[in-house]
Parts: sequence; C-alpha cells; structure tokens
Amino acid sequence: MMFAGITLAILSPDTISKLIGSESGFFGIILSLTAGSIALIPGFVAFPLGAALLEAGAGYAQIAAFVSSLMAVGFVTLPLEIKYFSKRTAILRNASALVISLVFTMVIWRLM
Repeated sequence: MMFAGITLAILSPDTISKLIGSESGFFGIILSLTAGSIALIPGFVAFPLGAALLEAGAGYAQIAAFVSSLMAVGFVTLPLEIKYFSKRTAILRNASALVISLVFTMVIWRLM
C-alpha cells in the first residue's frame, strides 16, 4: 500500500494521463506491460493501485496490461524460478505469460 501511495504522490494526474492514459495508445500499453513485468507487488496492493490509477486518468487497457503482467510475469523472480525449475521452463513460462497479457490487453483495448 505504501508503494501505491508513493506512486500517486510522485506522479500527477496529468503525468499519469500522458504516460498511461487512454490517449497514450500502444506506447502506454507497452509501458504498463513493462512496469507490471518488473514490479514485485502483491495482488492485494495491485488492484487498489489499479483503481487509484484509473481515477487519476489512466486508461482501462493500460491498467489491464499493468495488472495482468504484474500477476503473471515475474522478471524479478526469474532467478528463483530458474533455480527450482529449469532455465528453459522459467523463460518459456514468463514469455508465454507476457504474450497472454498482451493478447488480453489488446482485446480490452479493442472493446473500449
């Protein structure tokens, strides 16, 4: 929750709207996918953060990209996955999760 508060305190609604607003288009989606893939935030913080970002001017597709990649992709935890699974399995899982997040986001983007 502290991360959500700090994020919203640092970024103004205008900045959020420019970076990941509905007008940011595909660039905002890629930015959101990247941020979600790298961030290590638990689900109980991710969903309220997504709601707060929506209220601050973020687009639905961009938030879908952020939250779906946040829940499915884990570049930060990749070394741990490689340790317990194989390198190939861990990379394949993360790559497929990223592709699925992108497909999911594109569906939402087209519907909105």
